[in-house]
Amino acid sequence: MKLGDYLFVALAIIGFFAAGLYMNSCAARQLEYLPEDMQQNKKIVLTQPEEISKVVKLAEQPVWQTFECTAYTSEDEGCNNITLTGFELTPGARVVAVDPKIIPYGSVVEIYGYGTFYAEDCGGAIKSNRLDVWFESYEDAIAFGRRNLKIRWK
Repeated sequence: MKLGDYLFVALAIIGFFAAGLYMNSCAARQLEYLPEDMQQNKKIVLTQPEEISKVVKLAEQPVWQTFECTAYTSEDEGCNNITLTGFELTPGARVVAVDPKIIPYGSVVEIYGYGTFYAEDCGGAIKSNRLDVWFESYEDAIAFGRRNLKIRWK
């Protein structure tokens, strides 16, 4: 073998070693996204159906996105107690108006820090990454105002 062949082999071995270290560091960073009970295991073997379902559920979770959120009431001009989808707005209803091109009607919408709502209405100004949260009273809607909040939906 020539000197060049030895150098090639040495560089190949170093390259494989470096790639292995990089892959291990990537796996360590990805481990933080796994459920806590799976993080405790140094070696993760996905042979049990319940373990596989945990990873699948984790992958199915929607990503948080920032939306401009405003508020409305049944008292607003052009509004009444029935949404576009026919949902009756009664006390305690947790409804948001959405752009159906972005969030389909009937979706469950989670607003970070505020809980779960249902996409059952739309509004003329609700386009793209905006949504309107329904409030029972005008005072509560005014207090909510306009906020940029993290939301996700299924």
